[in-house]
Amino acid sequence: RKWCYIRMEGTTFGNVALNIRARDLEKARLTGHVELLTGDERYLAQVARTFQSVRRSDIVVLIDSYGQASVAVNNGSAAEVLGLDAGDEVRIRRLG
Repeated sequence: RKWCYIRMEGTTFGNVALNIRARDLEKARLTGHVELLTGDERYLAQVARTFQSVRRSDIVVLIDSYGQASVAVNNGSAAEVLGLDAGDEVRIRRLG
């Protein structure tokens, strides 16, 4: 299991910045489809580098050009969909 915590440096378009980098995800073998756990809720997400890799309204752990990870929703707000507030915890778990 890999635990990630929201880094509140602000959000852009509802994307939630995490304090984890692409290399951390790869080291923990958190690639492809993963499960996000927030409070008592669970969400299916996909680790990707672009929104084109996922369908509209899909949850994605997006890797930016600096190698930093954030949770996003294609054409939506991850903060709203996942009900996240400052200081909330996001856990990422490998599937399978």
